Amino acid sequence: MTVLKALVAMKDGLYKMDVIEHDNMFWLVPLWIDTPRKGWSKPARIVCLSLIPHQQMQGSDAQFLVQYPVPKSVFDGAIPPEIATQYVVIDLPDLEFETHASGPVH
Repeated sequence: MTVLKALVAMKDGLYKMDVIEHDNMFWLVPLWIDTPRKGWSKPARIVCLSLIPHQQMQGSDAQFLVQYPVPKSVFDGAIPPEIATQYVVIDLPDLEFETHASGPVH
């Protein structure tokens, strides 16, 4: 699977975040964890990018730009109830990616 990049604004700045395609939608990956299998990592959590206003970018290190700031709590897994319906988050999805020294293979 290919790992893409998105620029995501949060309250304290602009971040580059990994993006994967899963179930025909794009998902932000804020954190990767190593799996018991050497050379493989999996997302700790995925956030559905397809449901967040964004645009595709050309000629940049990132392929996507999220158009509005996303609360950091969405990526930390502690979404306040008042905004929980705005985001689709899956913790520990059953997905694995082959890695190399600097992270998931791009």
